[in-house]
Amino acid sequence: MSYFILRNGQQYGPYSPADLERYLTLGSIVTTDLARTEQMNQWLPLSQIIGNAVPAPPAPFGNAGPGYGGINAPPQMPPAPGPTLSNSNVQPMPPPAQTPACLGYPLPPEMQHAAPLPPGGLHWGILLLGTIVTAGLFGTIWAFVQANWVRKIDQQSKAMVFLIIGVVLNLLGQGINVSGEAPLLALLVLFGSLVCIYVALFGMRTSMLRYYNSVERIGLQLSGVMTFFFGIVYFQYHLQRILKAKREGQPMQPKESYPYARSA
Repeated sequence: MSYFILRNGQQYGPYSPADLERYLTLGSIVTTDLARTEQMNQWLPLSQIIGNAVPAPPAPFGNAGPGYGGINAPPQMPPAPGPTLSNSNVQPMPPPAQTPACLGYPLPPEMQHAAPLPPGGLHWGILLLGTIVTAGLFGTIWAFVQANWVRKIDQQSKAMVFLIIGVVLNLLGQGINVSGEAPLLALLVLFGSLVCIYVALFGMRTSMLRYYNSVERIGLQLSGVMTFFFGIVYFQYHLQRILKAKREGQPMQPKESYPYARSA
């Protein structure tokens, strides 16, 4: 029997049972990863497919101090087989020039790739100020920047689509409202715009949580309440921290003084 793993919208494999057990032992593949066998036509958590017959993963490689969410970093990659796996058809992707420091466990070689850097170069305070000064215009533009990046880490993300629909409906609703001919219709259109924008925001939140807890496992947590009230500014705060840690090659440490960083 062969297994396939789904990460970041990309299918990897096939893995033989021996390969799967090896990567589970290393912690490179986790039981929460979506997987399927060659006989299955839907993706399920790996734990539901293989049951409890899973070896316990060892401590992360390397002797660095505690990282983000209690994960040590940076790891030292152990020797890992490439095309010499039991299934010789597995073609590994070339490893990145430098393994991201926030990774807690080594990925299988074919899952290694140069992850797109988050758009964290803009300080969240500047984003907030710019959004207020421009009456939301700057924030709208930056929301598209974030949504475009999210689509790179999650190819199935529909955040960009909902953002476009939300903006179009907002402009349409504003136009109807200015004309004064159908105030109720304008209200409904504006409400639909708001719904689309929040669907986009929470879709981005889901994609970020999935990526930073399955691909780059840094233990990212995003509060639903903070997402609702602060949206892209809240995202930018975390993206700024992630980008800074990547550039400096330092492990990320959660700030205990920010309770909203915990999941709602």
